[in-house]
Amino acid sequence: MCGIAGYVRGDPSAPPESDAVRRMAGALRHRGPDDAGLVEVGPAALGHRRLSILDLAGGKQPMFSEDGNTVLVHNGEIYNHVALRRELESRGHRFRTRSDTEVLLHCWLQWGEACLERLRGMFAFGIYDRSAGRLFLVRDRLGVKPLYYAERPDGIAFASSLLALVAGGAVAPRVDPVAVCDYLHLRYVPSPGCVFEGARKLPPATVLSWRAGHRTLRTWWEPPVHPDPEPPVREWRERLRVVLAEAVSLRATADVPVGAFLSGGVDSSSIVALMCRAAVAPIRTLTIGFPGTPADESRAAREVAGYFGTDHREIPLRQWDAQSVEDLAGCLDEPLGDSSAVPAFEAARRAREQVKVVLSGDGGDECFAGYRRYRHDLAEHRARCHFWGAARLAGEVLWRLAPASARIPRWLRGRTFLANSLSSPADAWFRSVGTEAGEDKWGLLRPEVRETLAGYDPGERFRRLAAAAPAPDPLSRALWVDLKTWLPDAMLVKADRTSMAAGLEVRSPFLDHMVVELAAAIPGRLKLAGGRGKAILRDAMRPLLPAAATERGKRGFAMPLDDWFRADLSSFGRDRILGANRRSAEWIDPAGAKRLLVEHERGRRNHGDLLWVLLAFSCWAERHAGGRVREIAR
Repeated sequence: MCGIAGYVRGDPSAPPESDAVRRMAGALRHRGPDDAGLVEVGPAALGHRRLSILDLAGGKQPMFSEDGNTVLVHNGEIYNHVALRRELESRGHRFRTRSDTEVLLHCWLQWGEACLERLRGMFAFGIYDRSAGRLFLVRDRLGVKPLYYAERPDGIAFASSLLALVAGGAVAPRVDPVAVCDYLHLRYVPSPGCVFEGARKLPPATVLSWRAGHRTLRTWWEPPVHPDPEPPVREWRERLRVVLAEAVSLRATADVPVGAFLSGGVDSSSIVALMCRAAVAPIRTLTIGFPGTPADESRAAREVAGYFGTDHREIPLRQWDAQSVEDLAGCLDEPLGDSSAVPAFEAARRAREQVKVVLSGDGGDECFAGYRRYRHDLAEHRARCHFWGAARLAGEVLWRLAPASARIPRWLRGRTFLANSLSSPADAWFRSVGTEAGEDKWGLLRPEVRETLAGYDPGERFRRLAAAAPAPDPLSRALWVDLKTWLPDAMLVKADRTSMAAGLEVRSPFLDHMVVELAAAIPGRLKLAGGRGKAILRDAMRPLLPAAATERGKRGFAMPLDDWFRADLSSFGRDRILGANRRSAEWIDPAGAKRLLVEHERGRRNHGDLLWVLLAFSCWAERHAGGRVREIAR
């Protein structure tokens, strides 16, 4: 796992921007504390920071082809590099190292862009072809590894971190009001937009080709949506076990200690079970616990760890930690309103004391319909089929009136099932993944910010995406949209930023593209069965797991926000959200934020989720918005 950066000038005779790339690479030190490299190739400068996982002595980057014409910087892991190496050697290629990066370089030299279809891994990389004067930027299928870029009048800059682009002077830390609006509605800033003007995220499964100011983008893979009703259930179970076991085996290989995050649920327990089948010594497992709360999974994880005899560690989080919140904001490129990022951040820091690589169950919910909202979406779909037409119009009117009108009873305003059921499928999906339902997020923006956003609809892009989903049924459509949006822009951002801040590599077998493609082929009735999600996964793993692990429902890192914002977190939250000199006040209306706080503290309504969104934005803005970012990045 690494950090990459580069700057290519459009004029082939122009000197490279080496100082800018050096500053960008410096801002990526946390992503690669083990080694650093910088090269100049004509008008291009490429930089790299390395976290050594494979071939610790070799694999230094940037890496050149033998003729010196092609140079590569790579972040991630190519898990099938051994098989690819054998195939390339049979074609006459010779290797100097054991690294997967050198295999990737030779794959590109042999097959060009067509090599991407052969890669099994997580990656983001840049390749500069000196003779053609062309830069290629590539991101993996699911968007596990990040890549930002900014087109400049004199060239193009790219980096693993948005803050690195700021550190190199390629992007100014000017907050985009559109991004703030999106964030308030979704808890994250969706691709390809960025919180800072002038920067872009390279979307997952995309190749960017740039030469002398001319840019093209090509999508090289799409999440498949082709449920196959033919194979019997037994065959699906067997195929799933085989493919998932292979994905785990590929990711459990490293030249450094490897462990696993364990919650006791079916996702992480499946990963641990498959790791233990191939391990010679007990593997190390780690669990975050919330003692005394319904969210505590310590006991469940302890039972699974005991069943498999793992070397188990528990990390109790008994209360919120202001310093952890501030530290987390410091490592985030963009604001992230997911409160589970705090325990994930603490888990990564503690895991790094034991191992350098961990396997996780990320992606299991998005592949096998694990979230409760998938069941709700299906229920709403059935209701929608019965009430379509005139009732849909009534639902839309109800939704638009509910946040602002005192005539709508509070009990009805707080329940979105009816409004979702009577509105369009895309509108219902957008509401189900957004922040606190029924609350007017526009009212949290300053009046002048709302004025600049007049006519902007944060849900429009999602409606277009949902409408374009090549899915034959509502569940497949919801899973497809989540794989394109929620997963890469929120869930994987949380996993990557929190782990890389600790110098830890996280690998997710459920995000192996062969697992994703198999999951897409499994009919929805086998994913949601008997009112429970991930039914086929539970059935497939039942022979390998203790019975309780296949029966536990979805829990996740459920922070007790409502209680915390009425107790110790109240004063900290008030100071960060309402402080007169807080930078977030440039976009957030203090009056709207104060109303939420007062209603919550007096017990009128529970706003813990939305208050956390405001708190996370305030802490992020204080660290990164405005002219202070470059200072911090250095």
